[in-house]
Amino acid sequence: MPKAPTGKWPRIQFSVVCKTCKRKIKVSINYGESNVWNNTGAGRLAEWAQHEDHDLEVEYEFYDGYDRKATE
Repeated sequence: MPKAPTGKWPRIQFSVVCKTCKRKIKVSINYGESNVWNNTGAGRLAEWAQHEDHDLEVEYEFYDGYDRKATE
């Protein structure tokens, strides 16, 4: 079940911990019925990709959105 809304749109938030570099990367992606968007997440996804061969721990949480029409 998604957590309480924190914004207009529903989203998934990834927390990536690189145990090799001792670095934490957070990536949020907003989504609707048929669209996924977040132009600001591209840099964070690129940073995550740089740690591909490292010892990673990935957690994710879904958040509901205030605008329920986007997912109905």
